[in-house]
Amino acid sequence: MCFRYRYLILTAGAAGEDKNSIAKEESFVTLKQGGGREFRAFVAGPSDAKSAVLIVHDCFGISDAKQSVQHLGALGYRSVAVDLYGGKSATGHEEAVKLMQSLGRTTSNKVCRADSII
Repeated sequence: MCFRYRYLILTAGAAGEDKNSIAKEESFVTLKQGGGREFRAFVAGPSDAKSAVLIVHDCFGISDAKQSVQHLGALGYRSVAVDLYGGKSATGHEEAVKLMQSLGRTTSNKVCRADSII
């Protein structure tokens, strides 16, 4: 079964109303976890946002999740989509299944730990 996206909203207050503080740029970044493990993520929105959204892409990869990150970033949320597949995306069901099977649960759990990227 393939779910579209998983969202985690992290709040330290309401999203900023000041449209001048909203970042116009979005980009892929490399994030580091405590053990030195690195992973890619797509980030958008103001760096000083009061609220953030963590998005975990569906079984097809990060390509569709980027649109959600851009949209939420434009609304004033700091948005991050973790890239579980390291830049790979699937175009069909069989390819998506192979990508999912190549990723162990332990690896995906480590990448998705919210305290490791905030």
